[in-house]
Amino acid sequence: MCFVSSPAGAFEWRSFTPDEGGFRLDLPALPSVEEIRKGVPMFTFRSTAYRADVGPDGFGVNHTDLPRTVALLVPRGRILEATRRGLIEEASAVEVAFRKIRFAGREARELIYDRPAQGDKPPLRGIARIFFQGSRLYIFWVEASQGLPAAVRERFFASVRVDDD
Repeated sequence: MCFVSSPAGAFEWRSFTPDEGGFRLDLPALPSVEEIRKGVPMFTFRSTAYRADVGPDGFGVNHTDLPRTVALLVPRGRILEATRRGLIEEASAVEVAFRKIRFAGREARELIYDRPAQGDKPPLRGIARIFFQGSRLYIFWVEASQGLPAAVRERFFASVRVDDD
């Protein structure tokens, strides 16, 4: 375990691999898990969201298993664009940047956005790294307060490992 001191407190990094496998990453706290099912006629999308919060800062991963027909028929660029729009809308955020990057050894997209203060949470800067592994769409993300050092965000992203099919 690695401890990182910051204005947000000390982080105790823990390696996390979900029961269903597929990826591993380090989180600064044990995550909560949420299963999400959304559907349109003929298709059901099953997503799993893991979230670890330390003070106002959030770290997590969401993955969605695309129905086979969708994975075969819908261009990945269109799915990535819909994901970008959905993240911005869900977070009530303002997009700062959306660009191609290399992440976890794969071509990915990085979405940077700003969330306004909400309730007792300060404004947050979100960074989401989005890519496909087979027919699974991954979103690894951090939502950070101004006081969270960049090294903490990068520690999280550097820990991500995704299994090859």
